Amino acid sequence: VGGYHIFWGAWLPILFPSLGIMFGRAGALVASALNGSPTSPWRVLKERGIRILPPVWLLGAIAVPIMLMVGWTHSQTSGSSLTWRTMLFWVLPISDPPASTFGADWVGPVWFVRTYLWFLLVSPAFLWLFRHWPKRVLVIPFLVVLSSALGIFSLDGRSGDVILSVSIFGGCWMLGFAHHDEKIRSLPLAKVLSGGLSLMALGLLWAFTHQDPETSWDISNIPLADTLYSLGAVLVLLRLHPALSWMAKRVVLSRLVTVLGSSAITIYLWLNFAIFAEKAFLQSLFLA
Repeated sequence: VGGYHIFWGAWLPILFPSLGIMFGRAGALVASALNGSPTSPWRVLKERGIRILPPVWLLGAIAVPIMLMVGWTHSQTSGSSLTWRTMLFWVLPISDPPASTFGADWVGPVWFVRTYLWFLLVSPAFLWLFRHWPKRVLVIPFLVVLSSALGIFSLDGRSGDVILSVSIFGGCWMLGFAHHDEKIRSLPLAKVLSGGLSLMALGLLWAFTHQDPETSWDISNIPLADTLYSLGAVLVLLRLHPALSWMAKRVVLSRLVTVLGSSAITIYLWLNFAIFAEKAFLQSLFLA
């Protein structure tokens, strides 16, 4: 994810569909936590929600004053209006918090936390549904994205953004459920590879034949392509599930991976702001 924001290469999400993998891993972890607390699912959701909110609050505490000092402006294509109502989304980001045109790139990554929070809210019900009707439930988010791509209905505005992002990665989240229940490892490898690679190929085909006007074939900006490619990639990776026991022998590498994994959301949220701060610092050095 970081490489994509730094180098902005359309090939990076294809080489490593990190967002789908992150949501798939998170789905498995949430399923495990819910299993460990079957009589109190809301306690699990509360604990996990509180864990990811402080980085958002800190970002808002720094970014909002800066945007106000620069001058809060917005347009139809960049930024949003600042009101007391929208400011509440900086407290509980179930929708995108407000940002000015100047700081829109800083606030953009909050969509990940927004989507994660909605997955937390629906996970108790969807985990039960998935275990009873796995195929039917798994296809629901895909059908939503497909219907939107075909123009059957439009997903616009704040509610549309939420539904679309949850639908794009909903299949990955539920594959995490299946991985936790050990349903994927038992599937024939040849069939999983064939199905997963076919989904990835269909995603690429859709991206190249339905290119975004601004970013061309970048699957990150083409919902149906992103859905298909991420779903296929996560399915294959969860089936292969390579052993990482060798990493334990390399203490430094193991510790680095642990730190990065536990801080992944914080790093993702602050990356755009850090890039901006670095550029401003370097410019000040050259102008001094």
